[in-house]
Amino acid sequence: MKLWVLAFISCFSKSKGIFISLNASNSGYNFQFVESLNFCNNSTVNQTLWSSAPLFSTNGAAMTTLFAFYKMPPNISVVVRTIEGVSTNLSLFLQPNKLYQTQLGARVFGNYLIVDVIATGALNTCQLQGFGFGLSGFYSATQADLIAEAVGGNTHEGFCGTDNSENVVCTYNNNDPLHSKYSFSRPVARIVINPGAPEPTSCTGNFPNIKIAELDLGSALDASTTQFQFVAESYLCSGSNNAVCRGITEAISATFVHTNPLLDYTLVKLSSSLVRKYGYLQALSTAPTQATPIYIPQHPRGGCKLVSYLDDGGAPTRLTNLASSGCYNKGGIAYNADTDGGSSGSPVISAITNAVVALHYCGATGCLNSGIPMHKIIADLASIHLLPPGAVATGSVPLVPTYTDPTINPLSYEPAFTKQAVVDDVIEQTGTSIWQTSVDHIQFHLDYPGQVISDMLSYEMDDTTALFDDVNGDCRIAYFDSTIYVYSSDPQVTYTPYMNNDVDSVNPEDGKDDGSISYHDSNLVVALPAGEHIISIGVANLALSDAKKDVNTFPYAQLMGCSGANTTSAASGAYRSPVRQPS
Repeated sequence: MKLWVLAFISCFSKSKGIFISLNASNSGYNFQFVESLNFCNNSTVNQTLWSSAPLFSTNGAAMTTLFAFYKMPPNISVVVRTIEGVSTNLSLFLQPNKLYQTQLGARVFGNYLIVDVIATGALNTCQLQGFGFGLSGFYSATQADLIAEAVGGNTHEGFCGTDNSENVVCTYNNNDPLHSKYSFSRPVARIVINPGAPEPTSCTGNFPNIKIAELDLGSALDASTTQFQFVAESYLCSGSNNAVCRGITEAISATFVHTNPLLDYTLVKLSSSLVRKYGYLQALSTAPTQATPIYIPQHPRGGCKLVSYLDDGGAPTRLTNLASSGCYNKGGIAYNADTDGGSSGSPVISAITNAVVALHYCGATGCLNSGIPMHKIIADLASIHLLPPGAVATGSVPLVPTYTDPTINPLSYEPAFTKQAVVDDVIEQTGTSIWQTSVDHIQFHLDYPGQVISDMLSYEMDDTTALFDDVNGDCRIAYFDSTIYVYSSDPQVTYTPYMNNDVDSVNPEDGKDDGSISYHDSNLVVALPAGEHIISIGVANLALSDAKKDVNTFPYAQLMGCSGANTTSAASGAYRSPVRQPS
């Protein structure tokens, strides 16, 4: 059984990540079942047979493996594991006993990966000669790359005044969860077309209507390389609207069925198991009514799932014009809900019936964000006998599958960062210039690859109240806006240095558990290989070349006090820097 998915076409992108090449014949990236006395055995369930060498990209926010060849037997799982312990089972997407060549894996959100081969059932490895795989490399995309995929060259998106979109979890109703806007937003997916292409594309979609205004999903080849990610959302209502949340990749390809460029949609098929997991949306088969209140779940900028449902005055967003000029002379229905690049393909949903009234495809001038009327797409599919069963709203609410509380951190099972060293010190004015300041270094060693949190506590003016607080307890107001670097001091371990100037994570509370009262206090959570590493601490605008020395030569590296910049002789700013690892 298959799930029918409707997708808008023609998303446009100019982004480009990087491809990091690996040697597919190297034993660290090549797994083969071979007959030998020390390997031939009857494997037991959940036995790890092999683990790859690390796949590591310092600046990566998402990585996609590329296999030169792949052929694996039943009862074997090939699992991509992040350093945080989040696993993606590629064997759910790739058929056993089938040879794949130049095959992309699922896009995984992280920057340090291990590939494991795990026996999921009893098997005699001596009977599996000819099975194996070789990793030829991986594609690494930074957060800026991911945003560029969604926004690209598309200027036809727009806020209606102030952007009032919220993290979708804000619409979760704990008292009636299955009838909340959040529940009807769960079928909305983030879609990535060919994440290994020089110009991949990210958009939004939902089933049975995956909508992606401007989505280049108009062929069987496009469908075969399109990945579908669900619950890519923040668990915090107050989470950043400009972050890129990790999601669950549920499919790395789809079956192409039909496309209609005039109505800007494409129909593809996915496994019906996703309906049982996430639910589905139904569409209105007749023209909607003017001023109908609506909401739009979406992945603007390819980031976390947001929802637009309130205007600048706090009133519900509504359909404002049933015969809009729209964009590209395609017309459509207009509404005053905020959208942005990557929102294309989002469902425009009635807040009264939770039925889809339009598929968003553009943001026009004058707050005339527009979508293709859903009743026209329904009529077109019916005329060619491709209307999916259950696609039309009948007045009965479709079954909403139960789900876990989305306000709970999905990564809360991670080991606590309880191993801690704390450094209390000061950054001082140095040299003959009042602007030159010292740079401090913390050196540490890791026996094994792992995560490290490097935190800062220095800034003593509260972001909210603008009042001073002696956060370091040194009986004075003397602080600075910090920059920290983490880099290798081991000649055998090389990677691009990490850097943070201000806290910019999904969670606005990150970095505040040490008593910080300002986002100016740097906070880094880094994945690191085993070896020797250094944390460099300095005043804002610290260059990497200076970070590796003892002085910050930036001409305006300011130490701060009650009256602003402290330019007195021998001025200093205090800091506390906890460095933490998991237990």
